[in-house]
Amino acid sequence: MTINGQKVHMDKICRRTEYSKNYWVYTPTTNEGLAFLITQFKYTETVNIHKVFVNIYKQKSDLNFRISAKGFAQSWNKSSQML
Repeated sequence: MTINGQKVHMDKICRRTEYSKNYWVYTPTTNEGLAFLITQFKYTETVNIHKVFVNIYKQKSDLNFRISAKGFAQSWNKSSQML
């Protein structure tokens, strides 16, 4: 996955909701990747994410999306105080 132009290796975990709907959770595989991701959310207004998906027929699709980082630093600091 590419976060704000930098490649970050991610683990992909399948989760299931109480209504039996599956969804994927992505998390950085290294502490450095996690630190980079946190820094991007803390110090930028928007986090740009690019992921290439390959389906079972070997067809590639690009997924590009932006996430607002507004309020992340405040939430992160509050959660750190709770620990």
